[in-house]
Amino acid sequence: MREISHRVRNQYAIVLAVIRQTATRSRSVEEFERRIRERIMALSHSHDLLSQVDWAGVSLADPVAHQLQPFGALQPVQSHIRRTRKGRVI
Repeated sequence: MREISHRVRNQYAIVLAVIRQTATRSRSVEEFERRIRERIMALSHSHDLLSQVDWAGVSLADPVAHQLQPFGALQPVQSHIRRTRKGRVI
């Protein structure tokens, strides 16, 4: 139970940081609402990607691409990721 509580507190800290950063860069309430919704949905989607495979085996490019979508960075992430011969991301 302690581990679950710790993870939940970490998630709250992440959400609060996203809210704080979004608020400082938003020019209106409408823009803030749109951007915060997009960012929290991206965070949720990344969590879904990782939990579907029990937090193992997800390509680094997958959560990175989903996290970048709200910012309009839709270029293929794979072109910027290099792998070693053993498949490790560098």
